[in-house]
Amino acid sequence: MGRLRPALLVGQVMLTTILLGGSALLLRSAINLISTDRGFTEQGVLMTMVDPLGVSVDNAVFNPDTDRPRVRALMERIREAVAALPGVDHVAFADAPPFSHSEAVSTIRVPGVAETQSVRSRVVSPGYFATLGIGLSAGRDFASTDFGEAAPVIIDADYQKRYLQGVDPLDSFVEVTDRGDVYRKARIIGVAHAIKHEALDEAEALPVVYEPVAVPVPVAFLLTHTSGDVRQLAETLRHRIPGVQPGTMILFNKPLADSIAETLAPRRALLEAIVTFGAATLLLASIGLAAVLSFSIRRRTAELGVRLAIGASPSSVRNLVLRQGVILIASGGLLGLCIGIPLARLLSDRLYRVVFTDAMSWLAAAVVVLLIASAACWLPARRAAATDPIEALRHE
Repeated sequence: MGRLRPALLVGQVMLTTILLGGSALLLRSAINLISTDRGFTEQGVLMTMVDPLGVSVDNAVFNPDTDRPRVRALMERIREAVAALPGVDHVAFADAPPFSHSEAVSTIRVPGVAETQSVRSRVVSPGYFATLGIGLSAGRDFASTDFGEAAPVIIDADYQKRYLQGVDPLDSFVEVTDRGDVYRKARIIGVAHAIKHEALDEAEALPVVYEPVAVPVPVAFLLTHTSGDVRQLAETLRHRIPGVQPGTMILFNKPLADSIAETLAPRRALLEAIVTFGAATLLLASIGLAAVLSFSIRRRTAELGVRLAIGASPSSVRNLVLRQGVILIASGGLLGLCIGIPLARLLSDRLYRVVFTDAMSWLAAAVVVLLIASAACWLPARRAAATDPIEALRHE
């Protein structure tokens, strides 16, 4: 057997092992991401961004002194109409719910800490935590009596971990700004579980301080939890909300689960590309392996005939050919592991809770290559074992 074809075959097996190893790493990472704790429940939750005055699109002027009460009344009408729909369990408002592409960061003063601290600031209505299924580890949810200048706040577990170690959070307070420069003391009435805000693999985020409001104005996210079909609910609200308040702009109307899935799209595309190339390379390597062995058998027809004529069993001839193929496979697989594992470091920023040297991923890739490539060797080996020694010698 010439040297070029076996060398090319070893290279194909090597490339296949590298690609399948990378695919296994990305697949494990994707599984870890999908199963990671979000801190909330996305199933059945619809996010709808509502703009009654058109300030986001038509550049309408919003005067807080005169328009705030009117907008709140309009929003309340919309909330009541949505809450009355069949299958709707919870309805709440928020200014920046998770995975909404909205963010609000403000500064606070923490007792015992000299400098002001940055936190994620969230303005939410009563029922927000129930709508998203965010648990409270201590205290209570907001109530309709919590609005006003002395409004309390709810912190998240990250805030408690950072600033209130060994302290009862319900006996503590924090100074918030109410979106301005003047700080006020706010009593902490609850501790919410930490949640993911922008990505499932985000690092430890800024602590969160939740403040109560009846309705964020002039634009707010309406969060609806339904026990029915969330996509059907989205279509219903698309027509229902303008029917309740003509002229209301719906800027965003999407299931929360879809928003989360969109953040995984780049990873999914990378995984699909690598799996596709890996599968194609494995197929080519298998075809090439079968072709190389078939070519070798044709060149060694007389030798195999002699072996069979002097008493070699068909199984020994078959094993001889299989051994030849397995040596090529093992050589390519070993090279693939030696080269692929260091190369996988380039995927580190795409991996979540799995290291690029993960033994299970690389072992799985090597086993798949070995099994499929060995199966490709079976047909030529079987054909060799069926060689008629008399015909082989006559042909020679």
